[in-house]
Amino acid sequence: MPSKTRKGIVTPKQAAQLSSLYEYTEAQLQEQQEREAQIERDAFEELTGRSADELSLTEIRKILSEVEGKDTSTQNDIIDSELVTEGGVLASSLNNAIEVAKRLISNQFESGVSLFNGEKLNINEGDKKLVETFLGLDLSVLSKAEQLRALDSLTEFVTNGSTGGMQFIVDNVIGKENAETLKKEGVKSQNLMSVLTG
Repeated sequence: MPSKTRKGIVTPKQAAQLSSLYEYTEAQLQEQQEREAQIERDAFEELTGRSADELSLTEIRKILSEVEGKDTSTQNDIIDSELVTEGGVLASSLNNAIEVAKRLISNQFESGVSLFNGEKLNINEGDKKLVETFLGLDLSVLSKAEQLRALDSLTEFVTNGSTGGMQFIVDNVIGKENAETLKKEGVKSQNLMSVLTG
């Protein structure tokens, strides 16, 4: 409401109550973050078939942060020590997640609505193709850290439609498959410097 002048007397405009607005906004943001975190937890449990006591998304993200930039052997040691579970839990969780995700994502693509948060999916054809390629890959060739990233990426997609991280996984698996094909065909690698210097 603007300031008013009546009979030469200025009535100043009421100042906004910024502190109460800030408190309200903070409370709403906190509530939304908690709701989104619960949706992610529920989706992760639905995908993997594991309770949060066995394997949780929070645990996976913490481990991924710890192994970032380390060599594969060190990554595997950290993952083995952090994920105190019997062998094969990670691989079976990933396989289960892929199978469940195939059904869920197919329904999401048909309906155009996220099954976990009820929001409209805004996904373009390129991302749709990427997700379909991701779901069709043999992820058993991935390292343990890459399997954790794949689980995280899959959970992100089913909860909020983000394909972040999927392209890395797809490129990695296709690269490994191509390298294996070349190896089987007997193609030998050459030192890059010998190729460049002739």
